[in-house]
Amino acid sequence: MQWIRSHMSFANAVSLIALFVALGGTSLAAVTLTKNSVGAKQIKKDAVRASEIKRNGVGPSEIRSNAVASGDIADNGVSAADLAENSVGASELSDNSVGGGELADNSVGTGEVTNDSLTATDIVGSSLDREVGPDAFARVQGNGTLEGGVGATGGPAQFKGVDQADVQRASAGIYCFGGLDFVIASALAIADNAGAAVDDQIATVAIQRGLNLGGCDADHQQARVQTFDVSDAALADTPFTVWFER
Repeated sequence: MQWIRSHMSFANAVSLIALFVALGGTSLAAVTLTKNSVGAKQIKKDAVRASEIKRNGVGPSEIRSNAVASGDIADNGVSAADLAENSVGASELSDNSVGGGELADNSVGTGEVTNDSLTATDIVGSSLDREVGPDAFARVQGNGTLEGGVGATGGPAQFKGVDQADVQRASAGIYCFGGLDFVIASALAIADNAGAAVDDQIATVAIQRGLNLGGCDADHQQARVQTFDVSDAALADTPFTVWFER
């Protein structure tokens, strides 16, 4: 050892280091992984992040059942195109979560409504105009004037779809109608004895079927009501109510 130290110089040391580098090398031999040799056990926890996953690389088969909850989905992240047909039922909807804005026109029929499931508060405005009641009606006084309300403080409307200009008192006991915004298919008239308190008056109605309604002018040819006093056997001015259906 003493001899080595006495003959060791800087140049000798550098030459020796170079020899070691040449013999040992500084590179690592490449490691070749066989296909499918790396699985979940070989990957440490949280080692794979979003940047390591290619776009659309995760599908339903990569997600375990119930692994994705509402908190993992961005607001408005699920649209109708992402839902399978009939995949959303009553159990997926919270109470009062579906309103009129979520329903397509005419999408709810009798098959979607159970017995006694609808009350008056569930019916908006005139939503039953076509299902319940006539398309137009009028309560008419003996002089041809439309009856407006009931009592000194008024009351429910006594006419719908009929304006005063639509009514013509042509002569005693003859009342004509025109100007309604639909073609009348059927009509019904009854005498109104609320004021006279008599029961010997009747009312009949005829609707336009291509023949001129006698006694009515050209602007009131849609329907004609005649009121008749049975006791006098003659036409007479009598209050009445008339219903019109399209």
